[in-house]
Amino acid sequence: MAAVAFAVLAFAVATRDPAERIAVGVVIGSAGIGVGALAAWIMFGGAASGHGRRARARAAVALRRGAAVGLVVSILATLRVADGLTPITAAFVVLAFALAEVTLSARAS
Repeated sequence: MAAVAFAVLAFAVATRDPAERIAVGVVIGSAGIGVGALAAWIMFGGAASGHGRRARARAAVALRRGAAVGLVVSILATLRVADGLTPITAAFVVLAFALAEVTLSARAS
Protein backbone atom coordinates (compact mmCIF):
# COMPACT_ATOMS: atom_id res chain seq x y z
CA MET A 1 0.00 0.00 0.00
CA ALA A 2 2.85 2.37 0.82
CA ALA A 3 4.47 1.73 -2.56
CA VAL A 4 1.22 2.49 -4.39
CA ALA A 5 0.68 5.68 -2.38
CA PHE A 6 4.21 6.87 -3.07
CA ALA A 7 3.80 6.01 -6.77
CA VAL A 8 0.63 8.13 -6.90
CA LEU A 9 2.50 10.89 -5.08
CA ALA A 10 5.37 10.80 -7.57
CA PHE A 11 2.96 10.75 -10.53
CA ALA A 12 1.03 13.73 -9.19
CA VAL A 13 4.20 15.72 -8.53
CA ALA A 14 5.60 14.91 -11.97
CA THR A 15 2.48 15.58 -14.04
CA ARG A 16 0.37 18.17 -12.23
CA ASP A 17 0.66 21.89 -11.66
CA PRO A 18 1.14 22.70 -7.95
CA ALA A 19 -1.52 25.41 -8.23
CA GLU A 20 -4.27 22.85 -8.90
CA ARG A 21 -6.34 22.11 -5.82
CA ILE A 22 -6.85 18.49 -6.79
CA ALA A 23 -3.09 18.01 -7.17
CA VAL A 24 -2.47 19.40 -3.70
CA GLY A 25 -5.14 17.12 -2.26
CA VAL A 26 -3.74 14.08 -4.02
CA VAL A 27 -0.21 14.86 -2.81
CA ILE A 28 -1.31 15.40 0.79
CA GLY A 29 -3.57 12.34 0.80
CA SER A 30 -1.10 9.99 -0.83
CA ALA A 31 1.75 11.24 1.39
CA GLY A 32 -0.33 10.63 4.51
CA ILE A 33 -1.41 7.18 3.36
CA GLY A 34 2.10 6.25 2.29
CA VAL A 35 3.77 7.40 5.50
CA GLY A 36 1.06 5.79 7.62
CA ALA A 37 1.31 2.48 5.77
CA LEU A 38 5.10 2.53 5.99
CA ALA A 39 4.99 3.32 9.72
CA ALA A 40 2.49 0.52 10.34
CA TRP A 41 4.62 -1.90 8.33
CA ILE A 42 7.72 -0.99 10.36
CA MET A 43 5.85 -1.26 13.68
CA PHE A 44 4.18 -4.47 12.53
CA GLY A 45 7.55 -6.22 12.62
CA GLY A 46 6.89 -9.77 13.62
CA ALA A 47 3.35 -9.23 14.83
CA ALA A 48 1.92 -11.27 11.97
CA SER A 49 4.35 -14.15 12.50
CA GLY A 50 2.49 -15.55 15.48
CA HIS A 51 -1.02 -16.82 15.77
CA GLY A 52 -3.42 -16.13 18.51
CA ARG A 53 -4.83 -13.27 20.42
CA ARG A 54 -1.55 -11.57 21.33
CA ALA A 55 -0.34 -11.47 17.72
CA ARG A 56 -3.64 -9.96 16.59
CA ALA A 57 -3.46 -7.40 19.40
CA ARG A 58 0.08 -6.38 18.40
CA ALA A 59 -1.02 -6.11 14.77
CA ALA A 60 -3.99 -3.94 15.73
CA VAL A 61 -1.76 -1.63 17.77
CA ALA A 62 0.69 -1.32 14.86
CA LEU A 63 -2.13 -0.47 12.45
CA ARG A 64 -3.60 2.09 14.86
CA ARG A 65 -0.24 3.78 15.35
CA GLY A 66 0.45 3.78 11.61
CA ALA A 67 -2.91 5.41 10.96
CA ALA A 68 -2.13 8.04 13.59
CA VAL A 69 1.25 8.81 12.00
CA GLY A 70 -0.40 9.16 8.59
CA LEU A 71 -3.05 11.47 9.99
CA VAL A 72 -0.45 13.66 11.71
CA VAL A 73 1.47 13.99 8.43
CA SER A 74 -1.72 14.85 6.52
CA ILE A 75 -2.88 17.38 9.10
CA LEU A 76 0.50 19.10 9.24
CA ALA A 77 0.69 19.23 5.43
CA THR A 78 -2.82 20.66 5.23
CA LEU A 79 -1.95 23.30 7.80
CA ARG A 80 1.17 24.15 5.81
CA VAL A 81 -0.82 24.61 2.62
CA ALA A 82 -3.35 26.80 4.41
CA ASP A 83 -0.55 28.90 5.99
CA GLY A 84 -1.67 27.78 9.41
CA LEU A 85 1.41 25.80 10.41
CA THR A 86 3.28 27.30 13.30
CA PRO A 87 5.36 25.59 15.96
CA ILE A 88 2.44 25.97 18.36
CA THR A 89 -0.12 24.35 16.05
CA ALA A 90 2.34 21.59 15.12
CA ALA A 91 3.01 20.87 18.79
CA PHE A 92 -0.72 20.87 19.51
CA VAL A 93 -1.40 18.32 16.74
CA VAL A 94 1.46 16.04 17.72
CA LEU A 95 0.69 16.23 21.45
CA ALA A 96 -3.00 15.53 20.84
CA PHE A 97 -2.14 12.33 18.99
CA ALA A 98 0.48 11.40 21.61
CA LEU A 99 -2.08 11.88 24.38
CA ALA A 100 -4.59 9.76 22.47
CA GLU A 101 -1.99 7.00 22.08
CA VAL A 102 -1.12 7.09 25.79
CA THR A 103 -4.80 6.90 26.65
CA LEU A 104 -5.48 4.01 24.27
CA SER A 105 -2.35 2.12 25.38
CA ALA A 106 -3.05 2.40 29.10
CA ARG A 107 -3.90 -0.85 30.81
CA ALA A 108 -6.79 -1.01 33.23
CA SER A 109 -5.62 -1.43 36.80
